[in-house]
Amino acid sequence: MTPVLANPPSCTVSREEWLLDPEVAFLNHGSFGATPRAVLAEQERWRTLMERRPTHFMDRELPPALRAAAARLAAFVGARAEDLVFVENATAGCNAVLRSLSFAPSDEILVTDLLNYGMPLIRYRINDCAIPASAPCACGRGFPLIKKIAGRTTDNFYLANGNVVPGVALTNRVIQVCPGLKKVQVIQNTLSDFHIRYVPGPGFSASDLALLGSKLRVFFPDPLQWTFEEVPEIARERSGKTRFCISHVKRNETNPVPEETRA
Repeated sequence: MTPVLANPPSCTVSREEWLLDPEVAFLNHGSFGATPRAVLAEQERWRTLMERRPTHFMDRELPPALRAAAARLAAFVGARAEDLVFVENATAGCNAVLRSLSFAPSDEILVTDLLNYGMPLIRYRINDCAIPASAPCACGRGFPLIKKIAGRTTDNFYLANGNVVPGVALTNRVIQVCPGLKKVQVIQNTLSDFHIRYVPGPGFSASDLALLGSKLRVFFPDPLQWTFEEVPEIARERSGKTRFCISHVKRNETNPVPEETRA
């Protein structure tokens, strides 16, 4: 249950806590302020302390004051004080974390989704594998760069003869080369039973399904049971992404024969 204030403050009273122009409807306090009057007054008090004895303040007063503030904030957010530090802004904080990591070729990327209208700072597991770039960006910023997207982490399809078909191969060489299909999802239920769910695109015809079948046979030459289901949409996962390849078969369910990977 959400608590309700008995006497919630009016917009007029709340607005007086800031120096905002009364003629402006300011909606975004996250990017560039604004700072409440009480905070501005406290900032001025600390600046006065610093200006009175700069060396003593920076060397003796500021470090314990920062740790005391960190302890109070840690208690508020449920963290340990020793795990909490202050940074100049969100950009500096993110850059400090990124620079502390060691990237290797084909590491998986966790990144904010940049395609939505809403842009929360959330690190989604997008299943992309990338190769980092060693050269700095020409723009002069020091953030890590990506040289190349090497592939995607997807389910593998395990067959009865021991062969393994990586789902990433279907994404690039099957799904994307069937222009009449808007979306495709390949689901493996058993070693020999596959279910294809597809969303028809503009100008879809039976030949598009025939093309899809021929492309699939390149990777699955053995006789298998294929069923095709036309659907209006393929639902996204809780992560917000659509899974192109889903396998309900585990590696240990295949026959113990030498494994071959088709790529």
